[in-house]
Order: sequence, then C-alpha cells, then structure tokens
Amino acid sequence: MELKGIMGNGTEKHSIIPIPRACTLELTYDCNHTCPFCSNRWKNDGGHYPRSRLLSGKEWIGIIKKVAEIGIENIFISGGEPTLHQDFLQIIDFLLNYQYKIPYYISDEEIKFKSKSVKFTLLTNGDNPIFTHKLLERLSKSGNIDLSITLVGNREFYLKEINGDFEKIIQTIHNAVDVGLNPSVSIPIYKSNVHLVKDLLVESIEIGVKRFLLMRAIPFGTMNKEKIVTNVSDLRKLLRKIDELASRILKTGSKSGQASQIEIAMGTLMPKCKFDNSDYEYIDFYSMCNCGILSFCIDPSARIRPCSCSEIIIGHSDNIIEALNSKKNNEFIHKIHNIHPSYCNGCLFLDECSAGCPAGWYYSDLQNSFLDVSLDKNFQ
Repeated sequence: MELKGIMGNGTEKHSIIPIPRACTLELTYDCNHTCPFCSNRWKNDGGHYPRSRLLSGKEWIGIIKKVAEIGIENIFISGGEPTLHQDFLQIIDFLLNYQYKIPYYISDEEIKFKSKSVKFTLLTNGDNPIFTHKLLERLSKSGNIDLSITLVGNREFYLKEINGDFEKIIQTIHNAVDVGLNPSVSIPIYKSNVHLVKDLLVESIEIGVKRFLLMRAIPFGTMNKEKIVTNVSDLRKLLRKIDELASRILKTGSKSGQASQIEIAMGTLMPKCKFDNSDYEYIDFYSMCNCGILSFCIDPSARIRPCSCSEIIIGHSDNIIEALNSKKNNEFIHKIHNIHPSYCNGCLFLDECSAGCPAGWYYSDLQNSFLDVSLDKNFQ
C-alpha cells in the first residue's frame, strides 16, 4: 500500500509503508462498568467527541470483510464493552466462520488463492451472562480467537469503584481456562488499585492464567491525572515486585501447580528513559508508537481514527485506504515520529521512543511539559 506521507521536514513525498497489521473495531459506546481510568475518547469530560448512530451487526460484518480483504490479519473487538452490542453474537458467529481468499502463488500465467480465517482478539471486562461455558467452549474450538479479560480489583473494589460483578468476572476467567482458551488478563494500574495488582496476578495464576497485560493509566478520557495516575516511584516498586513474583513462580511453581510459564508485558507504551527491558527480567516494555501506520481503529459509528487513544477522525470506513492516506493521518504520523514534548530535548532515546503514549501529549503545548505523567517532573 502506498501512502503519500509527510516526511521529517514537513514536505510531501511518496513513501511505501506496510499494510496495517491490525485494526480495532469499537462496536459500541456503551459499557456496564464505571471505571474512573476509562480512556474512551467519547467519555472525555468536554463531551466534544461526536456520537452518531450505532452500526448494526450487518454493517460491522461488511466492515470486517473490507478490513480482511485489504490484507489486515489481526482484528481487535472492543468498545465500550463489545458484548453489549445488540448483535454481538451475530458478529462473533461471522468472525468464527468467515474465510477470505489471499494469493499464495503468482506467475505470468495464473494467480492461485487459498482461504484464510480472520484472527481476532476480543477485549472484554468478562462481566456479562453472555459468557456461558457453552459459548467459551465454542470460541476455544474455533482456533482463531484470542480472549483478553480486564481485571481491576477484588470484590469490594468492584462494588465501590467499578460497579461490576467480581465473581462473574472470575468465573469467566475460570471457564475460559477450563475450555483451553488460554485467556490473557489485562490489569489497569492506577492509584486506587496499585496495592491490589500483585494479589490479582497471584489469584489469576492460581486459576491457570499464563498471559498478562499491565495497563498503565494514561491521562485522557475520563481521567483526572492528579487523582488517578500512579507516580513513577510507586509504579517502579510495583513492577519490581511483579518481576520478583514471576521469577519465584517460574522457579518454584505456583501453589496449584498450574504455572509452568508466565508472560507479562506492559500493554501501554512506556518512556524508555524511565522504564526499560534491561531493568526487568520477566516484564516486556514497548516504547515506540506505530499507530496510523501499522494499526488504526473504527469507532461505533464507522469513523476511522489512527488509534483508540486518539480523538482525531481521519475518515470513514466507506474508504479505509483513503482515510489512511489522508492529510490528517499523515500529520498525526509526522508529529508522533518527528516531534517530541520539550521534556524529551537532548534524550538519547529520541529515535526509539514516543515519549509514552503520543495521544497523551498530542494536543498539548509542546513547550509546556504537560503530559505523559511518567515524565512530568511533578510526578517523579
């Protein structure tokens, strides 16, 4: 795919970039939880993100076909809470059975095609009666789904802060493990739950979970950074404890004997000057953003954004390629790869790091050191 890109000096040139590897489909604006760290752009306090009519299941199926036929191999199903979409099961049924044709042999005389299934990841809070043992078993047998379940706190925490059913979520995780889905558990980290994160890991490991994403709270959406975001010192202490926990379990085993391997990664971008793979043995970190290039998202009303963290609308699902080629998307790509906040001046890692999540600092005055709280001098 050829994108007419704005290069480092701001002039327009043609550059060839890879076809995006992933697309996130935000099925609905709705959610049954009240997470104070929610990063959905339409939950911004200003309320300026436009909401429009929700797409039907049939319309989402049409978009999935378009995405797959472009050559995008990984689809993430998100929201809001995606299971609340009225046609959720229709969409899942399609994803489980849909196959599209890709060329595998090209010569002067012929082109040969083979069928391929869509690989998709369902991002859910797990708090929905729709997750019956029967449904999870069916998902497991399909072989083309990855399930990621968010876990925020214990029973009391869910009642007080999330308005969710802790027991139902744990049961969903249990059932997913039992049927062989090998789910990942995603754990957001912010001030209110930082003392619970290690226990959540231990409980999940005892259930049989082997894969974890730690999601550092980022200051946008509904978040007030002073009240929500964990400071660097506390986050480092927690990550060291988690690293030690992983080491101990991998060497001695878990109480249940379930854990023979554990994979832990930070699911949000981390500033390389503050958090680096070399400092932790069992936690993987990522520092460079490739949103708008290797991935993009489509909101509940078919509008395209460079990523789920960004509120910039670059086009419509009627023409995905046009959106990715758009001036707005190229300006976004140019800024996150060629401009950094002032607090990054002189940093040795400028070519390897996006200063945390760029959506956090994209709209700020780059001369004023707002943004990624991990770099904010007031939060050291």
